Amino acid sequence: MLKIELARHSRHEYQEVNALSPEIITGVVLCGGQSRRFGSDKSEAKIDGVSLIERSISILDPLVSETFISSGSPRRHYPFDLRHVEDSFPDAGPLAGILSALDACPSAFMLVLAVDLPFITSSSLQKLVDQQDKLPDTVVVAGSSTRKQPQPLCGIWPRSSRHPLRAYLEAGRRSVFGFLEDQRVVAIEVPDKELRNVNRRRDLDGDI
Repeated sequence: MLKIELARHSRHEYQEVNALSPEIITGVVLCGGQSRRFGSDKSEAKIDGVSLIERSISILDPLVSETFISSGSPRRHYPFDLRHVEDSFPDAGPLAGILSALDACPSAFMLVLAVDLPFITSSSLQKLVDQQDKLPDTVVVAGSSTRKQPQPLCGIWPRSSRHPLRAYLEAGRRSVFGFLEDQRVVAIEVPDKELRNVNRRRDLDGDI
């Protein structure tokens, strides 16, 4: 099992951190899932009239210099003036999307957000950004004390991680947590309700 450090900090401590500026962080929205349980492309599903992909882009926007869309396939296109990144390892899961985004990333860090995590807030992601400045070679992810594992598809990945990630995928391995077992990972605590996945249509309902 992946062993991680769950960091808890006061608001005052976060304010004292010399945080990374948006100019050295690139964002990516992972949209490459098959959405089998959802029944259709979940990125186009809406909450309060806003699609999940639009919501994800808006969440990332204040924290990054630019945002990529990892669509997984050349057949999937979205009407946004953003760079689309296709998987270099087809049908290899979210790690393939992360690797392709890291390869294209002009920044030292990539802020990764899966499109089915629409309840995370920019302020919670800011906590991850604040800590990454002190942990340059670490994958900093969102976590919660009420969950057994953190959420690696909501986190900051250093661009340097692309080298071991490529080797991992070339070896035919696909597990996100399996890859992270050999990396340094720190989880920053965020409200548990913000880490709710949207896997089925009923997950779109209810207040957060």
